[in-house]
Amino acid sequence: MNTRQAALLAVAALLVLLALGALAWQGFHAHGAGAERDVDFRVPAGARFDDVCDSLEAAGLLRSRWIFRLSARWTGIDRKVGAGWYSISRAASPAALLDQLRQGPNVVVKLTVPEGLWVVETASIMARTLDLDSAEVVTLCKDSSFVASLHVPGPTLEGYLFPDTYRFPKGVTAREALEAMTERFHAVFGPDEEARGRELGLTPRQVITLASIIEAEAVLDEERARISAVFHNRLRLGWKLQADPTVQYARGSRRKLYSRHLRIDSPYNTYVVPGLPPGPICSPGGASIEAALHPLEPCRDLYFVAARDGGRHIFSRSNREHRRARERVRAVTKSP
Repeated sequence: MNTRQAALLAVAALLVLLALGALAWQGFHAHGAGAERDVDFRVPAGARFDDVCDSLEAAGLLRSRWIFRLSARWTGIDRKVGAGWYSISRAASPAALLDQLRQGPNVVVKLTVPEGLWVVETASIMARTLDLDSAEVVTLCKDSSFVASLHVPGPTLEGYLFPDTYRFPKGVTAREALEAMTERFHAVFGPDEEARGRELGLTPRQVITLASIIEAEAVLDEERARISAVFHNRLRLGWKLQADPTVQYARGSRRKLYSRHLRIDSPYNTYVVPGLPPGPICSPGGASIEAALHPLEPCRDLYFVAARDGGRHIFSRSNREHRRARERVRAVTKSP
């Protein structure tokens, strides 16, 4: 190394030390009034570091641009800033700001999807919570090529958007969110569940279809396995399942059913078509999937009716018992 190179290196080192020193010094000084508030700013995909600095300046977070840029370049952070939303305290020192950029986006949105929702209902929640277009979500859920890429056992995502609480980075796309929700489904319904379904003579799609009906019927966890047993018994006998939620799904409405609705011409109407409908009628949770795979045994029940008592049902083995149970429920309903 010649004298000139050594001098240049010394100058560079001095500049870095000065920059780091300035960063450390500024770290002891907050911005004053309002410094405790956080500021959200977005780094677009493919943004240059100068663009990031522009965003930081616009948000009032950058105090000395040249020192900040020099420190970022020396540490290599200027080449590693991830796209997404960041939340930074106004009181953050430049060193803390650089560290946050190094760690990556940190603004998270919590999405809670309850059990038993239709795709259109889930899309509505996603639109409100994640700032998405609900129509785009529904379209993706019915896009055959997209659905096939997720390896779910159905032509649409109805039944496979697993109900759970998710934490997504702000700005998540509809495609990314749906991928995460179906990944959660696969984590719950894996090879062991598929094998158990085969033991019962059911395909994965049929298991989730049955689980979705159980989800829509059951209110109490302790009744899920018994409700499952009723449906398994009826399937074994070749009977119609006569499940009201399948008719509501066929109607496209959760409003009260009347006798005329039970005659709706639809493959999802289990009062008309024997066996399981062609696919799930909602997204079942883990407890309903477990119940579909492990019905109560032994159990000879073939009927049940809501008792209007905390979500409980009255189970019966014969049509005569079932008629009596329904009469008791009607009597209780009509009583003052």
